[in-house]
Amino acid sequence: MLSVKTETDLTLLNEEQLNRSRQINLTLLFSGVFIVFINFSSAFTTLPLYVLKLGGNEFQSGLQNTIFFLSAILLRTYFGPLADTKGRKIPLIIGVFVFATAPLLFWLSSNVWLLILARIYHAIGLAAFFSSSSSLVADLAPPNKTGLFISSYRILMSLSLLVGPAGTLIIIDRYGYSTWFLMSFLLGLLGILPIAFLKTPLLSVREKISSWARLKTVFLDRRLWTIFRGINLAGVCIGAVLTFVVIYISRFTPVENPGIYLSCYAFGGISANLINGRLSDRFGRRTVFWPAVILMGLGIMSISFIPQWPQFLILSGMLTGIGTASTVSTGFAWIIDLVEEDLRATSLAFIESNIDICIALGSFIFGITSGWIGLSASFAALGVLPLAVGLVSLITKSSLWNGF
Repeated sequence: MLSVKTETDLTLLNEEQLNRSRQINLTLLFSGVFIVFINFSSAFTTLPLYVLKLGGNEFQSGLQNTIFFLSAILLRTYFGPLADTKGRKIPLIIGVFVFATAPLLFWLSSNVWLLILARIYHAIGLAAFFSSSSSLVADLAPPNKTGLFISSYRILMSLSLLVGPAGTLIIIDRYGYSTWFLMSFLLGLLGILPIAFLKTPLLSVREKISSWARLKTVFLDRRLWTIFRGINLAGVCIGAVLTFVVIYISRFTPVENPGIYLSCYAFGGISANLINGRLSDRFGRRTVFWPAVILMGLGIMSISFIPQWPQFLILSGMLTGIGTASTVSTGFAWIIDLVEEDLRATSLAFIESNIDICIALGSFIFGITSGWIGLSASFAALGVLPLAVGLVSLITKSSLWNGF
């Protein structure tokens, strides 16, 4: 006897198929994202040391990161809107290919200026991949679980920091930079496979408007300004910490592997992202956002105490990781809540460009100030900024300061 499927049965079947498709695509996406994040975090934290090996100085160590992020900012004005109009897949493929092949150019760079040219090529990957991947995570997230899914996505970045820089420094110490470049290339090729098999959902585009018009719409949305302020502070802090903390610890402490700090930083980020998505989904984004900014400030201030009290290394890395990870992931979820779907990638591209500007400024300005007042005093002064802004934002309810 043939069974007749009711409308309810068909609805449940469609929901099961949708959930299965979502799980498969998220698995593929997260696999590719994790590999890209490992290559990105390893390059970001070790290339400043490679600049010194090539005969450069601390200023040039910061400069190559600054040019990398400034290049990504310009390129993202194209790739962000492209992901909203043509879909997420094209920028993802471009980005993962660039991240795979850039280590070969690092390998061939015989001086600092050739390395900087390679970093400009590397910036294509950053511009194309990051906002498209985070937008796709939001596309695939079930209703009312955006914060949880974005936090899960950010956990991958923290995991990459946990294993990438520390493992890279071990490889470089034992086998040299050439081996690391080759291994990064092979790992990047592996990352292309899951992205190639990824199926992205179709997007509904309201109207055909220019990339600049989309970016202008996002910029003029005053609801987003308070989020920009907190995330921009995180960008400044990330730029300074990831560029100079390894140099600082290796020069002024007896710690044999300064990558341990970044492992603690990453572990703090993982711990935070395990809970901040659920917390912000339940209690609201603002409730989680500003306390995270305060923790970030406390963590960075404590870096200056590591030479006198090495045990501060673990505490500082954890606090900084918790603060920056919670600030960024909660801020991204907050933005996704406020913007429409066909402006999602553009909005995330805009805020990631803001982050990149601030990372570049943080790296560049910190390199200058460290030459004037020293690395220790620079870390202490930098930590005061998010601490003060976070406290003021918590105690004031002014819409002019806190947004809407």
